[in-house]
Amino acid sequence: MPISPTRMMFEEEVLPRVRGRTLVVGVRDYCRYDIPDSVSLDIDADAFPDIVADICDTKLQPDQFDTVVCFGVIRYCRDPFAAVAEIRRLLKPGGKALFGLEFNGPPDGVDKYGGDKWRFTPEGVKALLKDFDIAWMMPFESKTIFVEAVKRSGGNKRAGRGAGGVSRQPRLGP
Repeated sequence: MPISPTRMMFEEEVLPRVRGRTLVVGVRDYCRYDIPDSVSLDIDADAFPDIVADICDTKLQPDQFDTVVCFGVIRYCRDPFAAVAEIRRLLKPGGKALFGLEFNGPPDGVDKYGGDKWRFTPEGVKALLKDFDIAWMMPFESKTIFVEAVKRSGGNKRAGRGAGGVSRQPRLGP
């Protein structure tokens, strides 16, 4: 199976940013990476992750990962703000989350977990990641936005659930 330009860009620009103990969220066949000192998490046991859990509420101990890799997963979450808050909770202070967030393109359809739900504009990404410092953001082919977001030092609250007037409505249309 040929590698898509989006996947190639993720592997060339995003994966080299991985450092330390890493959590890889979403481990379908196309999302398996050879990352040293990493564990995988997926809601689907049939994907054979190291940890079977919903990224919106993993029940894992906080502050244990230096990096979280989350490529193409947030668009499937029932609550992307809860997923991002949980990723923040799992990161050590100063840790980074590496995201591939859908900006445009057709939905993938419905699966046993409900299917594809969300798209994010650059401004929507900033709202979604408001409790992080965005170190790097790169839209790619008007389809995906790659982001490196750094956890600010301070308390580890469950933040971001649409507070501060942020709309949680999905972006509709092209």
